[in-house]
Order: sequence, then C-alpha cells, then structure tokens
Amino acid sequence: MLKIPNKNIPLKTLVLSTLLASFSTIVYADTFDRTVIATGGESIAMGSNTLAYTIGQPFIATPSSESPQIGFWAGQTGEIPEIPEIPPLPPCEESPELTFIGLKDSYEVGKTMELSLQACLNVDPFHRVDLWVVLQMPDGSFLYMTPLPLTPFSPTPQAFQASLETLDTTYQLLQLTLPPGLGGDYTFYAAFIEEGKNPITDGLTVLRSELAVANTVLSNR
Repeated sequence: MLKIPNKNIPLKTLVLSTLLASFSTIVYADTFDRTVIATGGESIAMGSNTLAYTIGQPFIATPSSESPQIGFWAGQTGEIPEIPEIPPLPPCEESPELTFIGLKDSYEVGKTMELSLQACLNVDPFHRVDLWVVLQMPDGSFLYMTPLPLTPFSPTPQAFQASLETLDTTYQLLQLTLPPGLGGDYTFYAAFIEEGKNPITDGLTVLRSELAVANTVLSNR
C-alpha cells in the first residue's frame, strides 16, 4: 500500500504553485494557431522523441488590427486597395510639340503685345534637337531669336535653345508696348531642328517637329 507522508506543504510552495497555476490560465486563456512560412525543414527521431524544425519566419495571423499581433507579420483586413492607373503619356512623349500662345490677330500703337511658346519634348540623348524661333518681317526678311536677353533678335541664322533632350516649359518670347512706325504683317515660326543643323542651308529634312506658326498685324496708329 502506498504511504503518503504526513507533511505540511510549506507556505512558499503553496503560494508559488497557486501563482503558476493562475499564470498558466492567463497565458492559455486565448490561444493562436502558430504557422511558419518555411523555406526548409526536417524531422529528427531519437528513440521515442521526435524533433521537428523549420527554417522560416513564424507569424500569427490576426483577424483585425485591434487583435494581438505577434511575430514579424500581422494579418491585413479589409479590401486590398486598388492600384492606381498610370496616367497616359503626354502628347510630347509620342511627338514633340510647339504652340504659340498669347498673340492677338492685330495690335494698335500703344497696346502691349505678348507672345509665349509652349514647348514639349522627350527624346533620347542620341537624338537631341535645337529649338529655332524665327520672325518674318513685313518686307519678307527674317530675324532669328537668340538666347541673349539684351539682343533677342539677330539677322544671323541661329538656334534659340540648343541641345535639348527633355523639355516641358513655356518660354516668354515678347512683351512689348508698340511704338508707331512698325505697321505691317508679322509671322512667327518655331520648330525643333536636328542638333547642330541649319534649316536655312540644310533644308526641311532636318525638322524634328511640326512647324508652329502665328500671325499678327500691327497698326501704324
């Protein structure tokens, strides 16, 4: 017959056992199914014991963001956000564009004439271009816009902007209060030209865009 020793359990042992039992209840009051994202693993048997291991990252999926989150990954709830659509490429991605803006059909003396040029361009570094802006005078002669603010026009053929690759800007070409004596028909031209080429001597084959044109009439009074 099994004899049970008649001993009093020490108070410290009794308190410790009670605390451990309570702690065990708290820990396992809410349990999670453990899952492993594994890239490898193995199972080793040693007698009656088996050791299973994996090589991976453990995580616990959670049903909502307010639930406990353990491990390196927390479950995501709600709908997966839609991937925004990529906006269509601007027109100049397909072909260069030049547009004159602000020029009126006619001006009287004392009025302010304003002219800007919208330029859009996107070419690879091996096909760079120059931007030419040309003014045809009433007598049929031509003036060429220069990059110099103090001498904006020159009778010598030259580019307004050189070696362009990517461009999306607006150039303010003119802002002029008209004096008397400039009456007549004026025409502005703009085009992208093959880098280093001269459309006057090399011909229209060096054009790399449509020719932008704007006309106005200046009055002598």
